[in-house]
Amino acid sequence: MLPVRHSDESQIGKFAREHLAWEMGRFRRGVALWGRRDGEEGAMLRESCLIHLRLLLDFLYPRGTSKRYPDDVRPEHFVADGHWDPPEPPWLQGYRDRLDQLLVHLTYKRLDWAEDQRMVWRPEQQFAHVEQMWGQFLSSLPEDRRRWFSEPR
Repeated sequence: MLPVRHSDESQIGKFAREHLAWEMGRFRRGVALWGRRDGEEGAMLRESCLIHLRLLLDFLYPRGTSKRYPDDVRPEHFVADGHWDPPEPPWLQGYRDRLDQLLVHLTYKRLDWAEDQRMVWRPEQQFAHVEQMWGQFLSSLPEDRRRWFSEPR
């Protein structure tokens, strides 16, 4: 169920066009640029792409109620039957933790990761997974809502 102030169909459509479709577009742009720049600029591009990846993972696989805000946008706000509960891939929680600890939270865990060769990101599997799940999300939408994601902004 949507929070009352966001239950208006025009507001849901506006959010879909102006924010959700934008996030997916930004993610896709980051994937296209992955590994094409070196140095600090390349690191910043990769970091940005990974942050968009994290955001989309959190959208496609909403966290439990203790880890989300009341106004978080979730797939069930858009899908035809209001139900979205795909099985989580086995790598999701560990990857999410790594994204959180290395990119979006200041944690002492960064000290451990810095000494570990796993610091290198190889997100091709995760990129492909998000694309696949995005397709499933779009195909679960009624046709009129699917257009929200293809209309020019």
